[in-house]
Amino acid sequence: MKVENKVQINIAHPALYFISKKLMVGFGKKQFVLGIFILVLGLGLFGCGKQPVTPVGHENQNIYTNISVATTTEEIDTSDWQTYRNEEYGFEFKYPHYYLTDQYYNIWQNSKGDNDFKLEWGVNKHQETVFVISVLSKEYKKKIIDNNNLINKKIILNNGQIAEKYDYNHMIVENNGYIYVVYSSFMDFSESSEAYQEFKNILNTLKFY
Repeated sequence: MKVENKVQINIAHPALYFISKKLMVGFGKKQFVLGIFILVLGLGLFGCGKQPVTPVGHENQNIYTNISVATTTEEIDTSDWQTYRNEEYGFEFKYPHYYLTDQYYNIWQNSKGDNDFKLEWGVNKHQETVFVISVLSKEYKKKIIDNNNLINKKIILNNGQIAEKYDYNHMIVENNGYIYVVYSSFMDFSESSEAYQEFKNILNTLKFY
């Protein structure tokens, strides 16, 4: 009595099932198995090349919850930079020494000392603001939030201090019962731009104590 060896192949993919039925018609078992093997291998390679698809409406889901670090990959020599240090409000930063002599830069400072506004230091380049830091009472933060678009993006400064960004060109730091508002015309520029790097290099030296 002759017993036939039947080949049973479980094919889950609809396309593979359809093609297998076609192959069974004109090919023997060996050819059929070989054909299925080639098809599975081909579909596997095709699947490896696919990129994950982002569901529509979720492309920018996390854009406002990012946490970035205010550091640069290139080491900047600040050994000859000037240091601004304010003991009363507990912060310091460095800036290039040529700001003092270059005609295109203008350093300025305001100190009103009223209930909310305490101090402001800044440097302009032509008509643009490279870096400004303002010291205000902690209660003033509510006014800022109520009147501006708080982006809810947190930035970790070099000393571990957390800054919150708002209106794309401002960030807030809380320390010692005050808020410090940092502003730059270049804050929202491309990170590869020279203007942004000039601002970022100063920001990287900002410390609170």
